[in-house]
Amino acid sequence: IVATVGIFLPPGLLMVTCSHLLKHIKESTVIQAALKGIRPAVIGMIITAAIVVAGSAEFHLGSLVIFAAALVALWRFRVKVLLIIPIAGIFGLVLYSI
Repeated sequence: IVATVGIFLPPGLLMVTCSHLLKHIKESTVIQAALKGIRPAVIGMIITAAIVVAGSAEFHLGSLVIFAAALVALWRFRVKVLLIIPIAGIFGLVLYSI
């Protein structure tokens, strides 16, 4: 439990602090320009991480179905990510526990 808290507490506090600060300065044109410039780099890092993880992961048809359903729910029906993640986790748990 202590290790889990030690791993998740610092980034969690950092995210809360940054979101609080960003809320106060998000209207600044300088901040908007910086975020617009950072966005492509962040997208590139996410895509690179996805490629690395996908390259080392085992392929399962069930995982592909869960991914496709989550993608459709996110893009087509605008379901919130915070709802998709636990639902996909539950489907994965049920699918791979059997």
